[in-house]
This record gives sequence, C-alpha cells and structure tokens, in this order.
Amino acid sequence: PTPRHEPTRPTQVWWGDECDLVTYINCSFNGKLVNYPTYTNYTEDAYILCFSRTFSRSVMRRLGKKVCVRITDLKTLKEEIDEQINVGCEFGPVTYTTSTDRNHFTKDVGDSWQNEYRLVWKGTPTGTRWVEIPSGLAEPVEVD
Repeated sequence: PTPRHEPTRPTQVWWGDECDLVTYINCSFNGKLVNYPTYTNYTEDAYILCFSRTFSRSVMRRLGKKVCVRITDLKTLKEEIDEQINVGCEFGPVTYTTSTDRNHFTKDVGDSWQNEYRLVWKGTPTGTRWVEIPSGLAEPVEVD
C-alpha cells in the first residue's frame, strides 16, 4: 500500500488509518538514531498502566519524575480497575527484544532500563476514563 503522506523531512515517520505499513527514515530519539526497518502496523485499543519493577533514582531522572509510590496491593488495584471499566486485564512483565514482532508486553531492547510491568485492558472504549482508587493500595517512597 502507498502511504497517505510522503515524508517531507528526513526525520518524519508516517502512517494513517488506511496504511498498514510503518517506515522510519533517519529518525532519532534523544539524539540516538532509531534504526527500525519497515514493519506491519496494527491497531488495538487498550488502556495500559505501566510500572517500574524496581525503585531507581536514575530511572526516575531519565523519565523526568519527582515522586514515587510503591504499589502495596497490585491484585486489589487490578480488580478495582477491572470492575470499574467492566473489562478484565492481562498483566505481566515487559520483555525487551531486537525483533519488530511486538505486542503490549514487548518493547525494544534499548528500553530495558525501564524494567516495566504492565496491566493491559484490551478492547476498551477510546477516550479518557476516570476510576476511583481506594486508599491503602500504595505508599509514598522517599526519593531524596
């Protein structure tokens, strides 16, 4: 298929509703060249809640974060959100790969410093959703 828009700058990425291929041309992120080949694009609506699996000040700095909380009851947090949005979630650690074969639980090996764990609610309606989180499921972590 022909992309809807031809790239006008060497760092542009293009895709659209009618395009099933994504091509990166000389793209960079944080000064590092993104060297992905063309890969198949697919769309799947989902809400994704990401966590770091370990506390790390260096990860906080890289992500620009100033506050940290420790989730003390992940099972109850998951159940509360499942009930409020009426969708059960999948959950697990993110794996990091050099392959372009991806899903909601795989990312590029260059992101492995994030050491993520995710809760993923697939097939959820698009748009903003608000949920109420009961107290006692998290506690603040001293950062300084």
